[in-house]
Amino acid sequence: MSTFLTVERARELPALKEAGEAYLAHLCSAACEAVERYCKRRFSLTGYTDQAQRGDGGAALFLRNFPVTELQSVTIVRADGTETEIAGSNFIVEAAAGRITFKPGVAPGAFPAPPATVTASYTAGFDPVPAGIIEAAAHIAAWLHGMASREAGVASERLGDYARSFAQAEGAPPSAARRLLAPYRNVRV
Repeated sequence: MSTFLTVERARELPALKEAGEAYLAHLCSAACEAVERYCKRRFSLTGYTDQAQRGDGGAALFLRNFPVTELQSVTIVRADGTETEIAGSNFIVEAAAGRITFKPGVAPGAFPAPPATVTASYTAGFDPVPAGIIEAAAHIAAWLHGMASREAGVASERLGDYARSFAQAEGAPPSAARRLLAPYRNVRV
C-alpha cells in the first residue's frame, strides 16, 4: 500500500491539528490503505506483472490496475506450454480503462481463451495522485481519529430530552469520502 496523504495535509483538518506526529503518520497510512481497499486498486505509480483478466479469444483485454502508464510486455502461455512474449509497443493501450488491444496486423491478434494464460508486465497509477483521492483520504483520517476518541458507533448525544444518534455502519467510509472516491472505484474485480 502507498501513502499519498501527507502529515502536513492531514494537519490542515481542524480535527487533526493537535495530533502527534507519529500518530498522524499512522493515521495517514491507515486512511490511504482504507481508500485503496474501498476502491479495490492502488493509486500511486506501481509496477505490475500479473495474470490479466479475461483471456477469452477476444481482441481486447482489461488489466487489473489502471490508468496504465506503460505496457512493457504481454506473455501468452498456451495449454501446450508454448510461450509467446509480445512487446508492449505492439498494443493499443487505453490508459484510463486499462484496456489493451493488438495493433492491426500484429499476430496473434486475439487473446486466447483458458486454459491459456495471459500475463502482462506494466506500470499503472497516478503521478501525482488526484486531489479528490487525497481529500477523501483526509476525510477518512479525521473520521478514524473521531471514531477512536468517542464511544464506538455514537455520532452525537444530548442530555436534555435525551437524544442519541449513531454513525454509519462500521467500516464504511464517510459519505463525503465515498462521493469523492466513486469515480475511482474498480468495479471489474
